[in-house]
Amino acid sequence: MPDLLFELFSEEIPARMQSGAAKKMLESLERKLGEAGLKFDQSEAFYGPRRLTLAIAGLPDKQEDRIEERKGPKEDASDQAIQGFLRGAGLVSLDDAELRATEKGNIWFTKKYIQGIDTKTALPSLLLELINEHSWPKSQRWAKTSFRWVRPLRRILAVFDGEALKGHLELGGGEILPFTAEAEGHRFLGNGIFQVDSVKTLEKRLGDHFCVLRADERRKRIERQLRSLCDAANLTLIEDDGLLEEVAGLTEWPVVVQGNFDRDFLDVPEECLLLSMKEHQKYFGARNPNGSLANVFFTVSNMTSDDDYAAIRAGNQRVLNARLSDAKFFFEQDLSTPLDSSLPKLENIVFHAKLGSVADKVRRMKVLAGGLAKTMGIDEDLAVRAIVLMKADLVSSMVYEFPELQGLMGSYYARIAGEDQSVSSAIAAHYQPAGPSDECPSDPVSCIAALVDKIDTLVGFWLIDQKPTGSKDPFALRRAALGVVRLIRENSLDIDLSAVLTAHVSTYELDGEISDSLINFLIERLAVQLRDEGIRFDVIQAVQGGVTETKINRFVSRVQTTQERLSDDLVAAYKRAANILEKAKTFSKTVSRPLADPADKTFGSELDRARPVISDLMAKDDFGSVFDVLAGLRAKIDLYFDSVMINADDLELRNQRLSLLADFVGAVNEVADLSYLGT
Repeated sequence: MPDLLFELFSEEIPARMQSGAAKKMLESLERKLGEAGLKFDQSEAFYGPRRLTLAIAGLPDKQEDRIEERKGPKEDASDQAIQGFLRGAGLVSLDDAELRATEKGNIWFTKKYIQGIDTKTALPSLLLELINEHSWPKSQRWAKTSFRWVRPLRRILAVFDGEALKGHLELGGGEILPFTAEAEGHRFLGNGIFQVDSVKTLEKRLGDHFCVLRADERRKRIERQLRSLCDAANLTLIEDDGLLEEVAGLTEWPVVVQGNFDRDFLDVPEECLLLSMKEHQKYFGARNPNGSLANVFFTVSNMTSDDDYAAIRAGNQRVLNARLSDAKFFFEQDLSTPLDSSLPKLENIVFHAKLGSVADKVRRMKVLAGGLAKTMGIDEDLAVRAIVLMKADLVSSMVYEFPELQGLMGSYYARIAGEDQSVSSAIAAHYQPAGPSDECPSDPVSCIAALVDKIDTLVGFWLIDQKPTGSKDPFALRRAALGVVRLIRENSLDIDLSAVLTAHVSTYELDGEISDSLINFLIERLAVQLRDEGIRFDVIQAVQGGVTETKINRFVSRVQTTQERLSDDLVAAYKRAANILEKAKTFSKTVSRPLADPADKTFGSELDRARPVISDLMAKDDFGSVFDVLAGLRAKIDLYFDSVMINADDLELRNQRLSLLADFVGAVNEVADLSYLGT
């Protein structure tokens, strides 16, 4: 069966866009082929700096004949609707339509027989649709054309069954790009344009012209060369999958070249050096056997060389030394100014127009940190000192150049200035955890710093009503909330969120109450986490719908115990009682004493004994024992149901029994509202 080879050849496509564009175009082509009745055996996409290539194997010679059915209006539709339906279907009267009975009444349908055409005739228009419908994150026009593409489009290769398809793309301004069977390899090392008839031929000829078609093969080549050079020099490569992916998208014929930078730069924190190497130059780094950073870099060239890459090496060394000189200058300039002296400059950095400056945020966080330190039994002076300094590096030269280093640079500067180790560590850690897989601080001072930073942000944006909506979360408040949850859980902190949040509101000069709304938001983040850990969603809802919980770890314990200890018998008894109460709607909830009926007396006595025990156990967080008590009550209520008629004719007696059921439901609700189960 014949194959299709389709390639869009352009100027250099940004590396970050290549993979997504190839995947999107292949999915679109597969869909269009399916809609056109063109089944195929296999499909594959390739991408590189200058090409997006799609290969479809096993296409038929022609389309299958098919019947196209069109649904029309109802039988009793207006004449205008009927006539519109007929015109759209190309019919003169309803004699050529079919009236079909459906769940929505009698509806008119038409069937149209469409004879399949040759695949080579169908493909050109389909491929043009594919090109014109594709959208890039950013695109451009060039010369006098009106056509937009990520970079100027130079050639379209469209081969079916070994021959070029007939067709062309209108670029505007009188410019066209014809479909051809032509391709080319490396811009400088290749030897001009060549003809291809299949993807197998294309891959082989590209190799002859210094171009690797497959991105995964380019990645493997780069990685093999990196490891080989590191092994030869007794070094350990600093792994970076993102950088590896990027350089594979920047090169067609990747060759790794090793170079060195001046040892003097090793006085600068290694994070600064590695970030400068990666962001500015796309270089890889390596470590010595003792774990220290080596004054070595690896660049991925897109050229071959007759001088053992001496000129390429020398040029890259010269450029990198200049870059690292800047980093060293910024670092030394920052060290010349005490960290404390930078604090007044925070007044000029706006945190948010309605929430003040970063300095205002620091003042609020100092109050919160002091209170939490007392609650957690942590040195208050150290906690407050960490808060005072943890935003100071925002006005440093190094962070201005590399925003990714905020927090980390402040930690370096604090340690060099002689600050306590826990303070410098907290400065580095206060942005953590930045995501679900990021490390969570465990040092007490670091934990407080990270916690107050996120709580202040959440409270502030809640007060100005800038909560996340739908998928929109411009201030990353969901991430901040998840960070609060993780910090509390992973450090086993006994914090009452209601008290903490309510107290922090008073540090703002804003009106509003946020406690319940924000607590619910935090519990929702926790619920997502618990579901990922295997907790049933309806169990989470049941605990959340019971007694309002303001302590994260207590909520987790209640949820876990409920899932482990909950019995079907207890749920059935609870729902039976709750359903009876629901149907009764209103009744007097005060049980008059004494109870006359022996069954009422027995069940009432069991409830009277159980309720204070449950409350006491709940106060002690002994949820397992609570379920032991509830299991006993469940057995008693089963006997009670068997012994009495709840809805007795006597109104007082009925109220007594309904009140007893309400007491039973209330006892269970102290742990979880079981009405949520099964929803």
